[in-house]
Amino acid sequence: MPPLAVACLASLALLLGCSAHPPRGSVSEPGELASRHPRTPAAGESAPGEENDARLAALARPGADDWPGQRTLRLSYDDGGGDVTLYLVWRIASPTRYSLLAKDRLGRSWWSLAVDGRRATSLDLRQQTYCLYQEAVEIVDLPLGPLRFSVLPQLLLGRLPVEAPTWRRRDGDTAAVDELGRLWTVRVAASAEGAEPSAGATGAAGESAGIELAGWSLFERLGDEAPIAWYERQGELSYLSSRSRDGALQLRWKLGRLQELAGDPLPLEPPGGFEVGDCDDGPSNTR
Repeated sequence: MPPLAVACLASLALLLGCSAHPPRGSVSEPGELASRHPRTPAAGESAPGEENDARLAALARPGADDWPGQRTLRLSYDDGGGDVTLYLVWRIASPTRYSLLAKDRLGRSWWSLAVDGRRATSLDLRQQTYCLYQEAVEIVDLPLGPLRFSVLPQLLLGRLPVEAPTWRRRDGDTAAVDELGRLWTVRVAASAEGAEPSAGATGAAGESAGIELAGWSLFERLGDEAPIAWYERQGELSYLSSRSRDGALQLRWKLGRLQELAGDPLPLEPPGGFEVGDCDDGPSNTR
């Protein structure tokens, strides 16, 4: 698996490091994990109106309780021959300064991602190669468009990965329009009063707002009926799925609770002896 093919999941860090495609496997239809979009909110869910824009805005940004600190993340995907699981160590000093280190079940390091402001470095620790990025990255087979490094924490934490969304309605659903004009419909669930928030629902989007994001669907154009990507959360598990003419992809991850930061995020500077890898040639990439 290429460094950011899954790195980006954290881009989730996903595909940042190579031109190879991420694995393809079976993918649930939007709503098979929860309920279909668009639809009428079920019991315990709501589709807030304009008066709740402040609460909705909290669904698209990390809360103050989400950093600084360190989390572990268990990431799984189907490579066509069965499930592959990686364990990520996520050190986050701030939403714009963080790093991810991926290891397999045997503790062998696969790749890392370091982000500092608009710059990012992806390392393939097995091949000893690196790729440099600036501002954003295009993720192969995961049609989220240019994904800014500043919104990757939102994606991992189960928030809407959109900067400054414009909120609107779509057939009764709460929806957001991003800077590219794409539509994101969201499902919102009320936080259980007095209950301990889930690992991905802390801070402003959980306790303070009283609501949490249960799922979203991304539509390439406002009039499209079928989403090109969708996210669902069931308990402590998150599912990110997409389907295109080239195949299907589903990523599954479980986010650990925030712990004390054990060290600084990884540096941007590649280690000595590493060479430039087979990096994506998109406009966000620099070598």
